[in-house]
Amino acid sequence: MSFSWSTFCKSLLLLAAMTLPCVLHAQTSDATSSPAPAASGSSVTYCAGTCNGVPTHWKLFGLAHFERNSLVPGGYMIDQIGFGSSNYAVLTFTVPVAGTYDLSAALETEYPRVLYVWLGSESGPQASGSPFLITGQSFKIPVEWKIGSIALPAGTNKLVFGNPTTNTQGDRCPYISAVTITGPF
Repeated sequence: MSFSWSTFCKSLLLLAAMTLPCVLHAQTSDATSSPAPAASGSSVTYCAGTCNGVPTHWKLFGLAHFERNSLVPGGYMIDQIGFGSSNYAVLTFTVPVAGTYDLSAALETEYPRVLYVWLGSESGPQASGSPFLITGQSFKIPVEWKIGSIALPAGTNKLVFGNPTTNTQGDRCPYISAVTITGPF
């Protein structure tokens, strides 16, 4: 069996995309074929910090900062969000078409913590909707948490993560190491 150079390169690119953590997407092109439409139910994961040299899609406010953790996707997690309205994180991302998307997150906490998630802007957190009570067993090892489904317009969107309802250190949010957006459905 023989392979063409083009097939070999595509195979290497796809292998790299499957084995490297937090690769946002991999595309191959073939001059003889037209592009295929995006499949329904595709996923994109946005890691905290930098993933393999790809800059973060996160903006942090107040005391929120990236903390190194080799046990989580991408090697970083977001710490110090919550305990008041000035400490929060905003994920900016783009979706190709309007639709309903599923959101899940890799979160780290050793004891129950509250997390609010809402579609918003960088102007700060708002206590809207019901918070999630996140439980876990470790501040270092992530647990996958299904946040839920959300209707998103096509184009750029911003998800805000925080806990604006209190100003006490005990009401910090869990650490966030990655958010995955899947859809549309």
